[in-house]
Amino acid sequence: MQFLTFDSAEIPSAEDGGAKLASWLKGMRDRAPVWVDERTGAHHVFGYAESKAVMYDHAHFSSDWSSIAPPQDDMPEYVNLGTVDPPAHRRLRTLVNQAFPQKEVAALEPRVRQIAERLLDAVADQDEFDLVDTLSNPLPALVVAELLGVPYEDQPMFRKWMEDAFNSFDNPIGDLSDVQVADVVVENLRALQEYMLDQVTQRRKQPRDDLISRLLAAEVDGDRLSDTEAYGMASAILMGGQISSTVTLGTALYTFQEEPRAEAAMRADRSLIPRAVEEVLRYRPPVMLAHRLVKPGATLQDTPIAPGNAVVTWIMSANRDPAQFADPDAFHVDRTPNPHLSWGHGVHYCLGALLGRIEAKVALDLLFTRYGEISCVDPVFHTTPGVLGIKGTSLSVRRA
Repeated sequence: MQFLTFDSAEIPSAEDGGAKLASWLKGMRDRAPVWVDERTGAHHVFGYAESKAVMYDHAHFSSDWSSIAPPQDDMPEYVNLGTVDPPAHRRLRTLVNQAFPQKEVAALEPRVRQIAERLLDAVADQDEFDLVDTLSNPLPALVVAELLGVPYEDQPMFRKWMEDAFNSFDNPIGDLSDVQVADVVVENLRALQEYMLDQVTQRRKQPRDDLISRLLAAEVDGDRLSDTEAYGMASAILMGGQISSTVTLGTALYTFQEEPRAEAAMRADRSLIPRAVEEVLRYRPPVMLAHRLVKPGATLQDTPIAPGNAVVTWIMSANRDPAQFADPDAFHVDRTPNPHLSWGHGVHYCLGALLGRIEAKVALDLLFTRYGEISCVDPVFHTTPGVLGIKGTSLSVRRA
């Protein structure tokens, strides 16, 4: 079959909260589940079944772009589960799962609640406060810092590194063949490498009861993580959890403001909150797309595609495909089942998904308990390609 084409200059930003982008994605998906970008040659996948298949098939759609990445002077070595394919990925994931078992993540919920309560106590006498600075940014930072055993006082440094990385990305969506990493990002990555390797060195000498020490101690058939691998895994948990959790909480509150009946239902029945979080993730995924690199033998809709091309899976579009979700453009607080793709799929399913869910659930429950009314004031959304979520907003609150 012949794929239809479009110009990626048409893609609207998500600075309005994603409404224009959602409309554009619907139009693309309705006409065909796969399109080819005239500017970059990338194949854009809009359908749920097609997106899920690409994300699952690591043998033909790779997460490792190193083979075509342009040389970058002074780029530090960095090992990230999200950009490694099996069998190397399987080895790393097995070791990380041993150090970071899901049952231990679930057991963190009481501690997450204590931290969130302390953060909200600090603004207990205020009728308006900054959501990001007060809660959505420090909550995951504190939780992950405590988990890793790194000082929370260093959190502003991590936040700056993350924001610099966001603000420096201006390549067209689907074009990763000529990505030039800004000097400030390279500098920050070097600082992160130096910082985390120092933490690893400390744990080698004197293990503690923290995740970095457990990463170093994890062993399968005599195999252990190297220092570089351990720092990479710890850095990914630190930075990845920061981005997803910060964005999701703000997006949830903004969405509930648009959907007052959903908020009323949750206030009356708190058991709905976990389902509501999943629906927020489906409706406004924090990461809207995922890139893959085509390997030999790959096909889309039974049509061969050339190795070396990029494939862009539009998670936001897949999450609103009517072939998979009834009434997909509406927010349903009790939607079940809800097999959205916002945490990924297959071997690259997000390592921190459970912790992110816990943080969002706990924060929302506490906010509903403390405040009878909550509204976002002048929300500002990220404009970085591929990211959907609130960058900053004040919360106007009325005590319950």
